Amino acid sequence: VQEIIEQNAAKVQEKQEEREEKIAKKEEKKQGFRMAKKSDNPDVIYGRDFDGDTIPMEDVVGEMGEIIIRGQISKQDSLDIKNGKSIVFLDVTDFTDTLPLKLFIPTVQKGELLGGLKTGTFVRIKGVAMIDKFDHELVISSVTGIKKIPDFRVPRKDTSPVRRVELHCHTKMSDMDGVSE
Repeated sequence: VQEIIEQNAAKVQEKQEEREEKIAKKEEKKQGFRMAKKSDNPDVIYGRDFDGDTIPMEDVVGEMGEIIIRGQISKQDSLDIKNGKSIVFLDVTDFTDTLPLKLFIPTVQKGELLGGLKTGTFVRIKGVAMIDKFDHELVISSVTGIKKIPDFRVPRKDTSPVRRVELHCHTKMSDMDGVSE
């Protein structure tokens, strides 16, 4: 008898979960968007996980189709538009060039996304290089994934046996405060 009660309870629980899923899908349709599915990879900030070779930004010329780039976020901004959507603008640099990035996302996801994409964060991005019809400039759009990566910059080291020092001096003709005679 106890076993039958447990089976019935499990069936009731499954039906309740199915009802909740149907209600959630109806709410998404009412709002006009689907929630972005996150990957199992904790480094994925937006979209799906992806692999592939990155190309330097200086090699991105014109509409190249789908590409993978890496870089540091140097600027971020967002703009709320109609229908509960927002545009997120990012400038990403790999220190050879800087490319703008445009993401069209639901406004309810904007806070979570911007929390993971702070200025100075290093990321890999998979998207489409295209000429924007509104700004008429090259942008990365139709982004399918953004992953957080470690800093890829190589620190500069002075390995010279004889060190060099640069000095400068302000004269009477300078507008600076410190003047030598």
